[in-house]
Amino acid sequence: MTIAPLKNKFERLVVEAVAVLPLRVREAMKNVAIVIDGSTPLTINPEQSRRIEQEPRPIRDSLPRGATDTQGRLISNGAGRKKSRETSIKRQEVLLGLYEGIPLTGRDSGYFGVLPDKITIFQKPIEALSGESEKNLTALVREVVWHEIGHHFGLSDREISILEKKRKNKQSV
Repeated sequence: MTIAPLKNKFERLVVEAVAVLPLRVREAMKNVAIVIDGSTPLTINPEQSRRIEQEPRPIRDSLPRGATDTQGRLISNGAGRKKSRETSIKRQEVLLGLYEGIPLTGRDSGYFGVLPDKITIFQKPIEALSGESEKNLTALVREVVWHEIGHHFGLSDREISILEKKRKNKQSV
């Protein structure tokens, strides 16, 4: 995997999230690009931030009522309208990551000359949901990257959820 020079802290966190994956996972990743979407700024007031920190954070998370972008406009998610329709994201939910492509399990002998799969990490919603906490930001970036790479390997949201619970239980022991 080729890594361009890092522009900021968030990019470093994404690269580190991939780097901490087991070697066998990193080596098995084929024809996939990880990109950061830094658009759609999201601001959350301190009261909303405290509520978010106390709740579990799925990859498609609910926005607090009244969340706005930096221009004060109400927003419904961290991706564009088109992505919202494609992923069936609902109002008051936010998209933190998105996998687009052909999972490894769906590739056959006719798979060649294909553009890379794309994993998009939505920076602004992740930063906003993390509040001011560096620890929360690091953990959420790792969770989102891990989740989207799971889709690259052909896992469903349900399968990823089960694996995430097992991983968290193992870490807490």
